[in-house]
Amino acid sequence: MLSAPAQSAVEYKPIVYSSGFGIEKSPFQGPPSDENNELWSDLYNFGITRISTDEARPLENKTLRLPGQEGGYIVQLSVFHQLHCLNLVRRGLYGEVDFSNVDDLLGIEHLDHCIDTIRQGIMVRYLRASRKGNPVS
Repeated sequence: MLSAPAQSAVEYKPIVYSSGFGIEKSPFQGPPSDENNELWSDLYNFGITRISTDEARPLENKTLRLPGQEGGYIVQLSVFHQLHCLNLVRRGLYGEVDFSNVDDLLGIEHLDHCIDTIRQGIMVRYLRASRKGNPVS
């Protein structure tokens, strides 16, 4: 398993989770609004990066070439992709996204992709934590 090249820039700190109920609701909750849509968007809109062919070659998960760019590839830390996907599910839950077109890249296939991306992310975090002997809750 390869570490993300950004690993050295990551700082870890303890987080206290809110329950998400009653007075402990976060500003990310509730029906889509200009305010919470912007909060969600700010979580992941800067996450796409360009890497060279040499940097892309050893990656386990293959990536896409940048259109019109010789040797340029797209990468994104999975956390930003998962946040994008969770936001898509959230917006769909409230009827803000139309998933009815099965042939549309932004239709049900995109939603299905996003649900599986979130599932994989949850499972990978559990496996990494359990291998290191860390409690997972």
